[in-house]
Amino acid sequence: MLRPPSIVRFERLYLAAVVIGLANTGFGWAQSMRGFARNPMLAEMTWLLPTLVAVGLVLRLTLWYFTARRPSLVAKWIVVALAAIAAVGLLLLVFALASGSSPSPAATVTGALSGVLHVAAAACLFRNDARQWFGEAADEDLENEE
Repeated sequence: MLRPPSIVRFERLYLAAVVIGLANTGFGWAQSMRGFARNPMLAEMTWLLPTLVAVGLVLRLTLWYFTARRPSLVAKWIVVALAAIAAVGLLLLVFALASGSSPSPAATVTGALSGVLHVAAAACLFRNDARQWFGEAADEDLENEE
C-alpha cells in the first residue's frame, strides 16, 4: 500500500521535530551537565546523560518507523500521547515566558518549535487517509468522504 499524503506529512513534521529537539538538547547540554555534577549521586555517572539522549532518540525513531513505515496503532497512540505531553510543555513554556523565567532564547525557540511540530505531526494521524493506513477506517467511510 502506498503511504497516504497525511502519513508523508506526519513523517516530515515528526522527523523535523526530532532534529530540532536534538538541537534543543544541544543548547541545554552544558546546563544539564552542571546539574548532574551538582548531584552527588549523578556526578560520577557522566555516561548517563548521553545514554539517555541516545535511548530517547532510538525510541523516537522506532515510533517514527512503526507509524510512518509499518503502521502500528500502538505506535500511533504513543506518538499522540507524547504530542499531548509536548502540548502541556508548550503551555508551561508560555507561563515561563509570562513570568520572565524562561531558559535561553535558543532553547526557548527550539523547544517551542519542536513541540508545535510534534503536535502538528500527531494531528496528521487523525485524517481519514491516515486512519485507513492504520486500518481504522472502513472503506465506506472513505467513499462518503469523496
